[in-house]
Amino acid sequence: MKRLAIYILALFALLGCVHYEEEIWLNRDGSGRAEVRIVHRSNYAQGDYIDRLASRPGISLQKKQIRRIGEDIEYIVSFKFSSIEALNNLNDRIGMADFAGKIILEKGKDRNIHFSREINYQGEEGDEEFSDIFRMRNVEDPSWSYTLHLPWKILSANADRKDIDFAKKTVKWSFMADDIWHKPQTMSIEVRKDFPWLPLALGVIAVILILCLVLWMIRITRRSHLIDRWLHHQEHGH
Repeated sequence: MKRLAIYILALFALLGCVHYEEEIWLNRDGSGRAEVRIVHRSNYAQGDYIDRLASRPGISLQKKQIRRIGEDIEYIVSFKFSSIEALNNLNDRIGMADFAGKIILEKGKDRNIHFSREINYQGEEGDEEFSDIFRMRNVEDPSWSYTLHLPWKILSANADRKDIDFAKKTVKWSFMADDIWHKPQTMSIEVRKDFPWLPLALGVIAVILILCLVLWMIRITRRSHLIDRWLHHQEHGH
């Protein structure tokens, strides 16, 4: 899944402690909204980069808040996306490292849908120097959290059991630096779409209305025929 501000992380991973929080609300048609919070250590902000990403097709920026907290800069960004494709198109992949991942929804049997997304913080071969600098500059372990609100019933997920709310259809994944550095992580969920009761009910109502119309027309036709016969009988009777 793509986030509007994750790319700031790619640009400033060397600059200090990073804290990343992402929350996405997905609709049945693939549209939705997202909110991202990033905190990193830097001397300057990158608000223009967020604006450029927000100008891409299918993305509507709702909120952009940038403020300094001591030595850190906090970004809070919220936006709407028109489709999964629009969300995926926000991915500015840097080398082999995929900081945003990609959402894949696969239809299964019995109305099941498999959701998967892989984040890969593994750079190109020979980037050990980048890894060493990253670890050295981050005195406090950076953390990443991803929360997903789904419109369908959750059957299973590979998150911690305490982070799966079946009633609210919400799943959360949390990672520390050692969890994701050179260890691609896949977030996956198995969900089931609700039975389409509304279309079925509307279809049944439509069939009943059509049958009533047909019966009414037959009845009117028979009545008209009886009236014609009665009038014909009356004329011959006189």
